[in-house]
Amino acid sequence: MDFVLVRYGEIGLKSKWVKREFEGWLISNISICLNRNKIRIDRISCHGSRIYVYCDKIGKALKVLKNVFGIVSISPVYSIEPELDSIKKFALKLYKLSGEKSFRITSKRRDKSFPMNSQQIVEYIGGYIVEKERAPVNLKKPGVEISIEIEKSRAMLFVKKIKCFGGMPIGSQGRCMCLVSGGINSSLAAWKMMRRGCQTTLVYVDAGKYGIKGSRQRVEKIANYLAKNFYSHKEPLKLVILNFEPVYNLLKTEVTNVGIFAKKLMLDAVELLCNEFGAKSVVTGDNIRSMASGLFREKKFVYLYPIVGLSKTEVEKDVKEIGLDKFVVHNKKPAKKRAKTESIVLGKYTQLMNGVIKTKKMIELK
Repeated sequence: MDFVLVRYGEIGLKSKWVKREFEGWLISNISICLNRNKIRIDRISCHGSRIYVYCDKIGKALKVLKNVFGIVSISPVYSIEPELDSIKKFALKLYKLSGEKSFRITSKRRDKSFPMNSQQIVEYIGGYIVEKERAPVNLKKPGVEISIEIEKSRAMLFVKKIKCFGGMPIGSQGRCMCLVSGGINSSLAAWKMMRRGCQTTLVYVDAGKYGIKGSRQRVEKIANYLAKNFYSHKEPLKLVILNFEPVYNLLKTEVTNVGIFAKKLMLDAVELLCNEFGAKSVVTGDNIRSMASGLFREKKFVYLYPIVGLSKTEVEKDVKEIGLDKFVVHNKKPAKKRAKTESIVLGKYTQLMNGVIKTKKMIELK
């Protein structure tokens, strides 16, 4: 294998200048990902809506690049002379190495001066393999698909097309603050905002003795997992921890339904953090059920709910696919309804909330 061929999706729909900017973001994030995993980069080039990554440890590079957001698929590529004799012999070699019975040839002729068009290349190379190995051709479900792309100075051959998560490069879509609790919903919501290209800061509200035992440690594990496996950006993923135990202490003396008011104050605290970090939106893992139970308030920032349209089964499937299922807690209890109407005087909480923000703990995850 000589290099990795990277394909992107949505970026290709942008105008010329915007596309160039987003390609820059993606190339930067690819470089950061490879450097973080101690993979030496020879060079990265971009042309024809493709990105070509020349590096060592290509097998390892394939494993880590599939988690870089903005990439739709990747392929390990062999580069040879653009001559029919060389191409057919190498295609036959790839077929033999695959160990499969049936095969299919696909071809793209980017160099229009090449003596055969794409269909003729397919017929010629396929016919050669059939002649030499008496191999069956299967166009619908082949055992191995050998892809050939002809350029001016080289022919590229590959048999693997590894599907990636797609999305947009992190940092290309602004900054957001995401509330995380260690539960399945908020963890997936944070991942989806990263996949969408947002520079995401995680916020955990530590309820102290009023919280679930082990929640803080669980959140730190989730944050570290996301940072190590998915967050490729020049600025490290940040986890902000707010000590909310004093807030709960005061609420306990004033109201019986502490949860509703604590949630309101949590969101107030996150909005204060938005001002500090320059974020334009607040992200939560609320779904239809939890939103219906709950909280109607004046909002100063855009609120985003990435999983609001997903069923419980879909959430669990997505969490398992990205590997978070071993960390998160599944939300089994239904949201509680308010027993009665209560109110608090927000003024007395202002000083307390400012203290919570000042004493926050911030962890940079690399």
